[in-house]
Amino acid sequence: MAISGVTLTVVALAEMITWNNPQLSDPASRVRDIFVAGSTTSSVSIFLTALTVIPILAFAASLRVLAHRTTGTDSVWALLASGAASVFAAAQITFAALSGALVAGAPSATDHEIRLLLGPLTFLDAARFMPFAVMTAAAALATREAGVVPPWVVWVGVASGALNFVSELSLLDWNGPLGNIGNAGQLGFLLFIVWTLAMARSLLRRTSRQPVTALAPVHGT
Repeated sequence: MAISGVTLTVVALAEMITWNNPQLSDPASRVRDIFVAGSTTSSVSIFLTALTVIPILAFAASLRVLAHRTTGTDSVWALLASGAASVFAAAQITFAALSGALVAGAPSATDHEIRLLLGPLTFLDAARFMPFAVMTAAAALATREAGVVPPWVVWVGVASGALNFVSELSLLDWNGPLGNIGNAGQLGFLLFIVWTLAMARSLLRRTSRQPVTALAPVHGT
């Protein structure tokens, strides 16, 4: 779980850095230039977006194993995090597909066709962080239930999920005052980085402290 969490953080951060982030308010000509002149950078970002699916699903699976191993039962929080992770992974693949369509079609697409692709892409870019928020908060609460990390680490994860969830209110009023609430997601992602690193450190320290039980020798009869 520690490795998959840190891997997800690194890949997602690289995706955000390489993403050109076109806006709905941009002229179609500028959007076309972004995906034509910056096609290499955009392609790298698309690949990284698709790549996040692996650590997302690995993170969810390892969380369920950890929760079951420590509590002996199926944790509701771990199950919720696993379900949200599956939705988030699907959103990532869809986002990568729409971005790829823009990169492939931008050179010859009309302004209207670019707008038809940019609209869903922009709103999906925001909406995909809804399952991400649920995944993060539920996973943090699952680790609290399992008692494997300090309380402050748990609440950093919950705060990250809450901020990302609040940022989704921007979908209610994209061009109005609520649109600026989307910036809360940036702080939420920074807390996600802190949470995954702190959680990984706690889990690794916990693993190193566990005694190694030697296997009893097998005697022949």
